[in-house]
Amino acid sequence: MATRHVLLSLPALILLTCHVASKHMRLVLSVAVSLSFAISCLLCAADKWYAEIYRTQATQIRNQFPNDTIWFNGNHGWQWYASRLGMNHYSNRLDFKRPMAGDIIIETQTVCCALPLNNKIKLELIEERIIERSRSVERFASIMPYSSDLQAWGYSFAAIEKFTIWRVVRRD
Repeated sequence: MATRHVLLSLPALILLTCHVASKHMRLVLSVAVSLSFAISCLLCAADKWYAEIYRTQATQIRNQFPNDTIWFNGNHGWQWYASRLGMNHYSNRLDFKRPMAGDIIIETQTVCCALPLNNKIKLELIEERIIERSRSVERFASIMPYSSDLQAWGYSFAAIEKFTIWRVVRRD
């Protein structure tokens, strides 16, 4: 379970506590509920922006290479959007299909469980797409709560994702 999803239960718990608390405590709890609601809205907006990145990039990449076989690494929302557009999930395992010369490989930087590319595949760099954060709400977006239980949310100026687009030149 993602840590930040626990935040959604806090208002209900605080309201329940407020119902049985004294009058003085109700003011404090009302402020706490308002603050919790504001943080939840902020994180919701950040998550929506973050999910849109993968939907948008999957669509743009598929449109850029409409007739090519495309492979991608990574999981979660990125995998869902890319798979729906007919891209193939990359795996280093021998029993899986493998990219052939001329195929496109999309390598992600921060998506959870993105396998490194096999060093026996010779690649030619086509493009790097770095997704920067430009608005304050975007700085709250993070993969951390989905892949770690150490941090519920944070604030960052770093790029949120990097898509590296390769063409397979040959396989050894």
